[in-house]
Amino acid sequence: VVASSRDFAPEVDEFEALGIPWLPSRHVKPRRVKGSPVHFECRLTQQLQIPGNTPEATAWLLVGQVVGIHIDDDALTPTEVADAADVEHAAPR
Repeated sequence: VVASSRDFAPEVDEFEALGIPWLPSRHVKPRRVKGSPVHFECRLTQQLQIPGNTPEATAWLLVGQVVGIHIDDDALTPTEVADAADVEHAAPR
């Protein structure tokens, strides 16, 4: 996760550069991380620039509409409810 937080040139495929297995999304173009027990597919609806005390401290708030949710069976309880503790245990280490 830490390695993926650095800046990459636009032409660099971060999945390939970092050796992260991926899955295609069903509703949006960006790919999903294969090892994640929960995936949300979202479409951007709003962008809000939040100024900081310096130009470097400027941040962006991105708001999206969820158009798809994928939950690994191992992250569900017997009654098919996602439990935060189960999701944490289903995530690869």
